[in-house]
Amino acid sequence: MQIKAFKEWTVICQALAQGEQSLIIRKGGISEGKAGFSFEAEKFLLFPTYFHAQNDKVKSAQVELRAEHQLGDQIELTHLAQLDYVTSIADWEKVQELDNFHIWSQETIRERFDWEKKSDKSDSLISNLIHVAIVRIYELPEPFFMTYERSHHGCKSWIDIDGVPELLIERAEPVINNQQYKAKLAELKAVLG
Repeated sequence: MQIKAFKEWTVICQALAQGEQSLIIRKGGISEGKAGFSFEAEKFLLFPTYFHAQNDKVKSAQVELRAEHQLGDQIELTHLAQLDYVTSIADWEKVQELDNFHIWSQETIRERFDWEKKSDKSDSLISNLIHVAIVRIYELPEPFFMTYERSHHGCKSWIDIDGVPELLIERAEPVINNQQYKAKLAELKAVLG
């Protein structure tokens, strides 16, 4: 089957996989086009990347420093995300209230919030807006290995992955139990409104 994969820093994929965070906060990649970023799928695989100096962009985590994937590399995909809630926030104070729910540094989030992009409807700039999703993370029963291709390269958020066995998706298990997730979801929704 074909499924979307979401490109995210390895350190964030690890935090999601370990149940440390249930948020994805995104402005969008340079290659998103004039329409900008959107969450394109309700279920998607996490595609870990080494792009950017991640250690400098998070509160506390150690990431193996290495170059971004190269053509022909074998990429191991191990986790699936399910969207539960999506919103956009244009209020910096509201964004700051999410600080205890993620591992990004405040400087990184502010950078994303303030990043400017041309609107597709005019020449005006879109800034001071960030997209937030609450996600439930599932571990695949076994890793899915794929070959890194030219179409996976670049500063874009979404890629299509072919040949994923449907059974891997169906048999994925949540990384935190229902009670823990419901409590986290309620806390996050209370902050997000």
